[in-house]
Amino acid sequence: MWSIPVEAKLRSGNFRISASLPYVSIKGPGRVIGGVVVFDPSSTTPVNSSGIGDLTISSGYLLNRESGALPAFELGGTVKVPTASALIGTGEVDYSVQMSAFKTVAPGTMLFGSVGYSWLGSPAAYQLNNGITATAGINFKPSSQTDLGASFSYREPVANGLESQAVIAPYLTQRFSDRFGITVYGLAGLNKDSPRLGAGVRLSLFN
Repeated sequence: MWSIPVEAKLRSGNFRISASLPYVSIKGPGRVIGGVVVFDPSSTTPVNSSGIGDLTISSGYLLNRESGALPAFELGGTVKVPTASALIGTGEVDYSVQMSAFKTVAPGTMLFGSVGYSWLGSPAAYQLNNGITATAGINFKPSSQTDLGASFSYREPVANGLESQAVIAPYLTQRFSDRFGITVYGLAGLNKDSPRLGAGVRLSLFN
């Protein structure tokens, strides 16, 4: 699976909103569900599918700033709008909500995590499961222009007969100016029903 997303994010005070629309190419009898490809049980014949993927809109509100031992908390939500073709996406709307926390534990070191719940729209051919999601990670900032770290993500099974998804993802972000930055990242699944391996590059323009 290849994904080339175009993303935009706006932050104003404690509120943020972002949108992402990818171009997706998949080789295999699957559809994108919860960020991974899941096989359609009605067909196991490998096919090549490509086109515009699903539009994802996310927002969040920062409830408080870090204060003493108290971490910062953000309440957020995401909606997946089915803009992809039937060969790429499920054609259904997905929703999720999550509570995220951020805490500086040492100069240049931050812990972060979230707990949420997602509702997956099921196509006519098969039933998808709603479930708990969670993330945890650590971010190091060796300089004002550099961030590096890793995150662990978990999701309950998206369908009966599958295991939970468990993925670890290291990353490195380098800002070259006030307007431009680049992030490189990888991912590795920790069980057979998670993505085996992945990698990507993100280019960011700041205004």
